[in-house]
Amino acid sequence: WTLNQIDGSVSRIDPASNSVVATIECNSPGTGGDIAAGEGFIWARIKQQLLLVIDPMTNTVIRKFGPSAGSGAVRTDQGAVWITAHDIFKVWRLDPGSIKSSDK
Repeated sequence: WTLNQIDGSVSRIDPASNSVVATIECNSPGTGGDIAAGEGFIWARIKQQLLLVIDPMTNTVIRKFGPSAGSGAVRTDQGAVWITAHDIFKVWRLDPGSIKSSDK
């Protein structure tokens, strides 16, 4: 998984063939950002949106959290998703169990 900062999409890379197998339109162009895989989803932390949740089964954005909060990071660990916003000195903990594939 990789952020495409120029057009604001996320690409899924097949490690076996080293090729792009899906590109998910996120409508979030701009520099910076972070991406994490875990807890059944892909989590994209970008400047224009606090957090995007991508369902890897459908290759679609199923949930957006906001408003934007500038730069930051996202990580998954031990049943939680951690989101930071450096510009406003905030950290959030999200329960990934609250996200469902039907959240489109």
